Amino acid sequence: MAAKTDKEFINEIKDLIYKTSLEVTKNVNQAALDHVNKQVPNSIAAAKSTQELFINKVPDAVAKKITQRLNNMLGLNLEVEPEVTVNQ
Repeated sequence: MAAKTDKEFINEIKDLIYKTSLEVTKNVNQAALDHVNKQVPNSIAAAKSTQELFINKVPDAVAKKITQRLNNMLGLNLEVEPEVTVNQ
């Protein structure tokens, strides 16, 4: 098994941040929709289009924005310079 390059490692972290943000957002939105459906049965929250919006589209947009912000804060969007070897 070959060692990962710095770039591969950084891309793996970025992907993990996105997937985690997406999962959390989907879970929060699903809980909110379930709550609304329990309080007001047959509401607009029960509609397939509303489910699609809040369970797929909104979480993706939120996860992308969270990922972008975290990548910037953690410096993951910086370019990795190749290692330079100096012969003495």
